[in-house]
Amino acid sequence: MVNATLTARNTPNGYQTILSNGTLGYLADEPVADEGTGLGFSPIDLLLGSLAACKTMTVRYLARQKGWEIGEVHAELYLETERISGQSHTKIKSKMRIEGNLSADQLAQLYRAADRCPVHRILTGEMSIEEVVSF
Repeated sequence: MVNATLTARNTPNGYQTILSNGTLGYLADEPVADEGTGLGFSPIDLLLGSLAACKTMTVRYLARQKGWEIGEVHAELYLETERISGQSHTKIKSKMRIEGNLSADQLAQLYRAADRCPVHRILTGEMSIEEVVSF
């Protein structure tokens, strides 16, 4: 089971939002072209970043567990959303490159593991988001 809590505090500057997990904080915003300050990642960037980080970390974890030496792990994710009949249809495409002297079988195992990382499973599994309530 994965449990996490994150808080967000929006400031009057652009769309700057300070995000915190209680220990660490970072800034989200929108690009200048969208009336933000451009000083933080957009919400979509953060979503893709969460998935990319999870995939690359999972690859590194499995490689360490197996004793396989790997170099850098690179991921590129692309999000496409379109509205069809009033509903949002989103597709995330993922590319990955793993540096190291690995066999085709080892690479296949690592790529499969990336597609089973916790964030990937959350996004592709059954999920609900409860309505906003005051606190």
